[in-house]
Amino acid sequence: MSAAQGASLKYGVPQPFQFEAPSAWLTRLAFAQGIGDFGELRQFLGLPAQGDLDWHLQGKALDELRQRCRLPASSFAISSRLMQGVALSRLGPHKLLLSTKDGEARFRFCPCCLAERSLPYLDIHWRFACWRWCPIHDAVLQDACPDCDALVQHPYLIESTRAGRAGHASLSRCIFCSGRLAGMLVQKFARECLQVLGDVDQLWLKNGQATMAALYQQHFNLRGKWHLIQRLGDEYGLLVGLGGRHIDRKLEVWRSTRELHVAVKDPASW
Repeated sequence: MSAAQGASLKYGVPQPFQFEAPSAWLTRLAFAQGIGDFGELRQFLGLPAQGDLDWHLQGKALDELRQRCRLPASSFAISSRLMQGVALSRLGPHKLLLSTKDGEARFRFCPCCLAERSLPYLDIHWRFACWRWCPIHDAVLQDACPDCDALVQHPYLIESTRAGRAGHASLSRCIFCSGRLAGMLVQKFARECLQVLGDVDQLWLKNGQATMAALYQQHFNLRGKWHLIQRLGDEYGLLVGLGGRHIDRKLEVWRSTRELHVAVKDPASW
């Protein structure tokens, strides 16, 4: 693959889904292109060798990606808009986005969503620390593979992973052990769970969705007044709490002591 000026990919470019995270889409792109060196793909697309690609791909960088991959102008519009909101909020990506120690993209995920998709992909809102549950399935988002406890991170070369070597080219598989992320038991929310969290924790949890809406709309309503997103930094602790790990620990204790699960089948296993 050459990084020639103006060169573009003509074939084998998967179309992004509306809510898809660019970093996870790049995993699908690399697999579709049969690329064995992700650094080569980053260089060809003009992407940084390291760092959070979801954060990077906005503005001019996103326009160049669309041009190189011949993608529609609407591709990753939601992701780009959210990242613009992150920038304007003055909180920055390190405060709002989940990431690995190396600064790469890390995801929570909803196994129900993955199981329902004929072609699994990862949502951009699964990157955000304040987004802890799926409002569609009323399910607690999962942090890691249920089999090996590895974090879900992208981009990765599918072919070089254990899942890829086993013939599983799906983002519903753990890249480390090939376990089925969409085939796990899903913990549902219940009134008892919310009671365990308490009123303040419940408010922080529910405000995760409101915070995402604020980032996208770039303004929010608080105490009956509208504020520009630049004010979010002053209110973020009040909206979603600064003790996210505190909430996660409470939920984990509740999950481990209550039998309220729903079995989810991975379409890849049908």
